[in-house]
Amino acid sequence: MFFRSGFIGLEFAAAARSLGIEVTVLGRGPRVLRRSVTPPVEQYLRELHRGLGTRLVDHEEIARFEPRTEGRGASVVTLAGRRYDADLVLVAVGVEPRSELAAAAGLEVAGGIVVDAELRTADPRIFAIGDCAAFPVEGGARRTRVESVQNATGQARYLARALVDPSRWEGPPTSASASTVPAPIVPTPAVAAYTEVPWFWSQQGGAKLQIAGLVAPAGETVVRGDPSTGRFSVFSFTDAGLQAVESVNRPADHLAARRILAGGLRLTAADAADESFDLKGFSLAR
Repeated sequence: MFFRSGFIGLEFAAAARSLGIEVTVLGRGPRVLRRSVTPPVEQYLRELHRGLGTRLVDHEEIARFEPRTEGRGASVVTLAGRRYDADLVLVAVGVEPRSELAAAAGLEVAGGIVVDAELRTADPRIFAIGDCAAFPVEGGARRTRVESVQNATGQARYLARALVDPSRWEGPPTSASASTVPAPIVPTPAVAAYTEVPWFWSQQGGAKLQIAGLVAPAGETVVRGDPSTGRFSVFSFTDAGLQAVESVNRPADHLAARRILAGGLRLTAADAADESFDLKGFSLAR
């Protein structure tokens, strides 16, 4: 069995190994989950999967699939010319946003359908939510798409509340005969932007990884706990403060992190790394 080294690939790999199936994971780069987690978490997961008996191969780009000369399944041929025979191949390569309709409608598209902090597109009468929407984060410093159940449902709740709030709209429709064309309805500025904290989870073997916030491309990271015990958290900071917390088998840290991020509390890197610091108490002190 062969998998890509993203969340889906690694989750399937761990499940397959629990059934005694031989697994090889082919990754395009030098790291697993290279765009999603910090180096300490990546290193822990790499060692975890190797401990499960998974074969991890880095820097392998798949060129094509070919029928096997013997048996069922397929042969995976890489750009480097190496061949891997497999009974079953799972290609977990992620998704691309379907933004063709938005582009055809003249809306701004850049790695997704571009929206503002209120999830409005370039046309104020059109909103976009969910996996396809590229919305501002880090105070508008950059835009990102988030592919998760929480993000889709959170944005849907936010938009539903906005759409049914009459104070949000100018030119409300009036009673009119069937021959009368209603006046245009245009949204007014929202009272508050969409700021729900993204959070995710992944179960891989005996490790439950929970992430609150969005891991910054660059910044300072501090570790709380000992990765060798299989229970630790990594706090990611930028000049703007805490951006994300990755917790491995530490659910209390995850819940505290969500409260801290949602409340905009100014946690320091020194306090985050200090096991004697009352993280839960700090998160509840608003």
